[in-house]
Amino acid sequence: MRFRIAAHLCGWPEAVKVNRKQVMEIVRDAGYKGWIAVEEDHPRRDIAEVVRDNRKFLRRLGY
Repeated sequence: MRFRIAAHLCGWPEAVKVNRKQVMEIVRDAGYKGWIAVEEDHPRRDIAEVVRDNRKFLRRLGY
């Protein structure tokens, strides 16, 4: 299954897409070196699978 570079935030009137690659570039360019926490609300897949996919995605970006 291809990992999508989008996140849907719960509770908004319509789906909101977040470009994770662009967010990470902004964080990097700002010089931030700390931890980043990402919340997965109501996953449609097994949470362990979601976490693995997120980790793979971040590693492909060089994090």
